[in-house]
Amino acid sequence: MNKREVIAAVAERSGVNPEDCAKVLDSFEDVFTEEITGSKWKNAAFEQIYGLLNLIKEKKNNKQSNLS
Repeated sequence: MNKREVIAAVAERSGVNPEDCAKVLDSFEDVFTEEITGSKWKNAAFEQIYGLLNLIKEKKNNKQSNLS
């Protein structure tokens, strides 16, 4: 999935227009890059990605629980 496809999918699922999704994802990328670049820990990138994936998984599980 490329960036354009991610933006389209997020826009469709969230109901937010694609332009706003693009702004948010670009800002997220900037913040994420700054955090990784500024980190002195060699495994910081993996820790950040793991944390992000856990957050996404938790949100998805909460959404599914609310639908039940």
